[in-house]
Amino acid sequence: MWRFYDNQQKRICEVHDINVLNTKLLPENVTQLIKNATSKNQYSLDNVEANTVVRSANIPTPPTTLVENLQQAEEFAVANGYPVVLKLSSPGLLHKKHIGGVTLDIRNKEQLASAWETLRRKLEHLEPSVQDKVKIQIQKEVPSDVEVIVGIKHDPTFGPVLLFGAGGSLAELISDKNLHLLPIDKNDAKELVEKSKIYNLLKGNENEPPHALDKLYEVIVNLSQLVRSTNEISEIEINPVIVTLNDVWAIDTKIVLKSSKERPAGPKFKSATTLTIESLTDKIRLFEFEMDEPFEFTPGHYISVKVSNTRINCYSIAGQSAPNRFNLLVDSTPGGPGSKFFEALKPGDKITYLGPFGNFKLNLNDGAKKILFLATGTGVAPLRFMLDKALETNKEIYLYIGTNNFEEVFSQDYFEKLAKKYKNFKYQFAVRNPHEKWSGAVGFINDLVKKDHPDAKDCSAYLCGSPLMIEAATKVLLECNCPQERIYSEKY
Repeated sequence: MWRFYDNQQKRICEVHDINVLNTKLLPENVTQLIKNATSKNQYSLDNVEANTVVRSANIPTPPTTLVENLQQAEEFAVANGYPVVLKLSSPGLLHKKHIGGVTLDIRNKEQLASAWETLRRKLEHLEPSVQDKVKIQIQKEVPSDVEVIVGIKHDPTFGPVLLFGAGGSLAELISDKNLHLLPIDKNDAKELVEKSKIYNLLKGNENEPPHALDKLYEVIVNLSQLVRSTNEISEIEINPVIVTLNDVWAIDTKIVLKSSKERPAGPKFKSATTLTIESLTDKIRLFEFEMDEPFEFTPGHYISVKVSNTRINCYSIAGQSAPNRFNLLVDSTPGGPGSKFFEALKPGDKITYLGPFGNFKLNLNDGAKKILFLATGTGVAPLRFMLDKALETNKEIYLYIGTNNFEEVFSQDYFEKLAKKYKNFKYQFAVRNPHEKWSGAVGFINDLVKKDHPDAKDCSAYLCGSPLMIEAATKVLLECNCPQERIYSEKY
């Protein structure tokens, strides 16, 4: 132990002599940033604050900022160029990917608007103590290449320990943890990288040149000097660091502070068991689940299901057959992680979820004499649940469902039974593309609404669909004199 201590002291002297970075001086704004956070007993810095800290140590980061609204995000994207990334950012939210708090590869204004709406809804998944501090961060997306992780954590025995290895998605596939006690210089960093598994991708071969290894070594050394320059940082991790042929970029930085008292509680997932699966079309299925812990929800609420380790998707509750059960209506046409998750689901399988969430609720006391429900595809899910409650009143109820193709029409028997049982209920499907087997309405549901309700001043309307559908339907309803305050909508 004495020899170990003596060797460490010699190493400290050697690295000091190299003088790669003044280890006792940080820019005043960074010192103040950390001081402000510790004085508030913050557990960690948010993403933008962490970026500011590592940039002060000459570690390159892509352009990034916090934005308060979609317009600011659009202005950033225009100024810095697409593609961009949107992230949830909060001092208490270190693992935002686990709740779907990151949207990558946003390439145009329409995708940006959709991603913004998705993240806005994710905010409701968080604990109130975290939710109040969450903001949305936009970042310029850099070209993808080799992803590595560089981090430092204080060990109670050995002091600060540096970790290097495969980062990003590769970190979950291979074990590549290479450790080095601080201090560290450029030669040590080179040796550390060369003994890693990821080095095989970094070093190049006879057909490809090596990646920007010298710049990577500088990032490792500069990060170590950053930690030694302040006593307030307990843990710092950059994952991923993207290494290209010419550059090195610190993409996502987490900084944990020593003065924090305790880690904020993350979102607590609930679980439910799959009871039945009914195929309504080739791609649309109605699932019934039994809750392990019953919860109360109202028509219009949605839950967020964990469909992979890094993604949660929102699904509106489509009905409730018992106090401890609920239904979800799922369209697997998109083919993404959510589609694959539900396609593989079998009776008896468990799902985990957060919720319920949402402000899209049935209001039977808004003065309307008629209720219009407008949906496209599985957007009918929350409306179907609302319909069950609305039919208990004496108001006139109209349901309009739009689909692209005849094959996507579903639950006609269900709605037909309701129409026979309740004389105050009428429904129509509108198929966009004509088909020889389809004898119903062809076109858009907005045309049906204009025809059936040219004067909708006594109506309330509930819309669920894509942003474009919501916009178009709202415009038609306003033209038909439906009061703005009685138009309720939910986007997906």
